[in-house]
Amino acid sequence: MWLEDDRAWALALREVEADPPHDCGFPLSETLDPQHENDYTVDVLGQCAACYILSARAEGMPEGMLYRVRRKHS
Repeated sequence: MWLEDDRAWALALREVEADPPHDCGFPLSETLDPQHENDYTVDVLGQCAACYILSARAEGMPEGMLYRVRRKHS
């Protein structure tokens, strides 16, 4: 027997699993919708010197700047 809260959590999980987040953390149904095309912005956080060195040693090609994607209205 399922309690009302259990059913609500199960339905919420089903919704999340049906619309998985992309690499940016936002659901694909939202990010692929042309209506939301201009709803995001990218913040340049800078460059982590330690990650740069680790990448250079491991891959020979260090990563560049660090970025964060967020909704503009946040």
